Amino acid sequence: FESGEDSTAVLSHMTLTNGSASQTNGGEGGGVMIYHSSPIIINCNITQNHTNATGGGIFAHAYPSGYPAPTIKNCLIYNNTAGYEGGGVKFHYSSGKIINCTISNNHAGSGNRSAGLHLLVSNENDFIDIINTNISGNYGKQIVSDFYIGGGANIIYSNIEGGIDSVGYSDSNIGTITWGSGNIDVDPMFADTANGNYHLLASSQLINAGHPDSTDSDGTRADIGAYPYLNSYSGPTWYVQTDGSDTDGTGASATPFASIQSAINFATTTGDSVTVAAGTYVENINFRGRNIKVVGEDRETTIVDGNANGRVVT
Repeated sequence: FESGEDSTAVLSHMTLTNGSASQTNGGEGGGVMIYHSSPIIINCNITQNHTNATGGGIFAHAYPSGYPAPTIKNCLIYNNTAGYEGGGVKFHYSSGKIINCTISNNHAGSGNRSAGLHLLVSNENDFIDIINTNISGNYGKQIVSDFYIGGGANIIYSNIEGGIDSVGYSDSNIGTITWGSGNIDVDPMFADTANGNYHLLASSQLINAGHPDSTDSDGTRADIGAYPYLNSYSGPTWYVQTDGSDTDGTGASATPFASIQSAINFATTTGDSVTVAAGTYVENINFRGRNIKVVGEDRETTIVDGNANGRVVT
C-alpha cells in the first residue's frame, strides 16, 4: 500500500507468507508494506516473512504527522523475522490501531531487539492504540517504544508478556506509554504453537478478558487475541471432568471441560456454579473476580494438584 489508499482499501481472510524485503527493494516490510496509506488489514495470518531491516511481518510508515492511520485487526502475526527491529510489526512515523491481534514467536536482530512490536511516532499528537491484543513469546523485547518526538501508545485490555516493565524505551524517548485498564501478563495457553495453532485452549485466561464493551461473534465479552474461543453454551452450571476437553468442550454436562480454570473462565455471571467430578486436576486456578461457586464431588476424591508451580487457588 503506497499510493494513498485509505480505510476503504481492505485486505482480509488471507495468509501472507514467504515474503522478503532487502535493501535492494526498500528493506522494510517483509510481509506487508504500508507507506503514506491507511488501509484495514483484517482476519489475516502473516507468517514466515523476512526483511534484513525492519518490520518483518508488517511495516507501516504514515509520515507526515496527521496522516490517516492503518488498522490491523483480528490478525495472527507469527514466525516473522527482521534483521534489525520490529520482527512482527513496526510502526514508523505512524499512528495506528492494533485490535484483537496475536503477535508471537517473531524474531529481530541480535541481542534484545524489538522482536514483537516496534513503535515510533512522528508527532506529539500521534498515538498507537493497542486493544484486546496478545503480544508474547517473541524472541527479544516484546515491545520497544521510540517516541523521540513525543506522542505514544495506549495499551488496554491486552496480554503483554512481562507487563509494563518489559516495554523497552530508546535513550531519546520522550513519549508516553499509557498502560490502561484490563492489561494482564499470563500464559496465553495456545493449542499447539509448534504446528502454528494459536487458537486458545478453554483454560486460557485470555477468554472473556477483552474490553467489556467489545464482543465475540457468539455474543460474549471479547477474548484477547486473534482467535476467540466461541461457545454455544451459557450456563449457569458449568461441568468439569478429567475426560472432558479444553479444545472443543462447552462446559455443558454432555461436553464438559477438562480443567477447572476453563469453567471459571466462562462462568462470568454472579451466582454461576462449577461442578467438578472426582479426579485429580493438575492446575493453578484463579477466580478472576468471579463471584461463583466451585464445588467438587467429594473432598477426598476431588483433588487440585498445584504441581509446585504456584498457588493452588488465587
